[in-house]
Amino acid sequence: MDHPSDEILKRFATGKASREERGAVVAHLLRGCSQCARKLRALMNPPALVADSYDAAFDRFDGELFDRLESELSPPARPASPPLPRPFGQPRGRPGSRGRAA
Repeated sequence: MDHPSDEILKRFATGKASREERGAVVAHLLRGCSQCARKLRALMNPPALVADSYDAAFDRFDGELFDRLESELSPPARPASPPLPRPFGQPRGRPGSRGRAA
């Protein structure tokens, strides 16, 4: 039995095989080739990733996202208010002190 090449099986598994290649692979599998079926199964089901493979990247993304959201959602900083003008005739210092030491 002639088997499809590994390249044809890879193209079949990724959906890039030509119509003729797809037909040949399907016909071959229908004849019962368990060897090619195993190869295709391995190509179509890659090994599972380790659960914590992406944890650091997701943590960094989450941190940057929360920082950005916080900066965009927090109220803008108000500029310092200029001092209120003194009423005419009021001396400098604490209100009601009239410039005398207590």
